[in-house]
Amino acid sequence: MENSPQTSKKIGVAFTGSGLQGLANIALIELFEEVNFKPDFVVGCSGGAAIAGLWGQGLNAIEIQEKISHYLNRDIIRHVDLYGFLFFYKKPRNGYKKNHALLKANRLHKLYNHLFDDIKLENLQFPTAIQTTEVGNGVGAVFKQGLLKDIVYASSAMLPFIPPICIDNKWYADGSFTAPIPIMELVNRGMDHIISLSFTEPSLKKPKNFLSYYSNFVSQVFTKAQRSQITFAIEFHHGETLLLPVKPHMEGDIFDRREINRIMTAGRDTVQQYRDEILRLIER
Repeated sequence: MENSPQTSKKIGVAFTGSGLQGLANIALIELFEEVNFKPDFVVGCSGGAAIAGLWGQGLNAIEIQEKISHYLNRDIIRHVDLYGFLFFYKKPRNGYKKNHALLKANRLHKLYNHLFDDIKLENLQFPTAIQTTEVGNGVGAVFKQGLLKDIVYASSAMLPFIPPICIDNKWYADGSFTAPIPIMELVNRGMDHIISLSFTEPSLKKPKNFLSYYSNFVSQVFTKAQRSQITFAIEFHHGETLLLPVKPHMEGDIFDRREINRIMTAGRDTVQQYRDEILRLIER
């Protein structure tokens, strides 16, 4: 698929998905590897940010799945932060400490440290950006450089459960709050064609607990936000945008490790269904 710079089209890929939904993006990578395709630009958001970071290091699809499965612990985000609960209603005397939320993040930080060490975003093998949200003003922020472990954490820090992170004196949280499918960044980068998975329906049929209920609510909110953002992006995009709808049919919640197989299967089913369209779009 190598062509001369004069005739080749620029292809951008967005890796999306809240929580473990981001693992569905591995199915796209499997197809890209099969046909030896390399994108011109990658943008990651929320659960998809970790996939973008790992692929950008040079790991293949099998290595990405094995590495995440090895380090991901079921209890990684289930430890209550007593400080966060204590001051959920009360006002602390010296002001609230922003590095706290309802759950502790030390194990999540440890996971990202294992996955990314001290690798910097600007040193990945593909030009890559990561979508986050600035907590102070609720505006979307896109990182193009800096420590990957901190930026990926920021992109997936789902308030009010996961605390935000301070980078360069500003606090950042989950990028899905402002751009569940950050294809506008690819439009701004001048990509001729864009490919992205799209989680367009609520993933949960019957919530079994509060976290499942919250996950279902978030999925619905993000779905509606996606629609308006996609419409806006397409108006400014001169090329083709290929959105691949994924339906995981999850039984737990978007953070439940037991859902990995369902998510992976749903991603592969979607990629297989749209295989011909994907190959047509990336054929240069």
